[in-house]
Amino acid sequence: MNEDVECFLEECRADAFFQNNPNAVDRIEDLLTKFYHEADESPAWQELWDRIREIITKKAPLVERFEELLLFLKKTFG
Repeated sequence: MNEDVECFLEECRADAFFQNNPNAVDRIEDLLTKFYHEADESPAWQELWDRIREIITKKAPLVERFEELLLFLKKTFG
């Protein structure tokens, strides 16, 4: 996975909110890993992956980026 995505996941794991619910980060990591591999196979998935990376690398607080990521995934996959 990309270094910026790995950094995002590490940042989540170090945050007190996520330490109380480590399964949330594990689930997101599983999804991101799947999307990363799909992006290698398809231009449409690459666009999705690029949008995910755009969200998580924003200069915004962690919780805001996480919430935006969840909202994006919900809108994309219903």
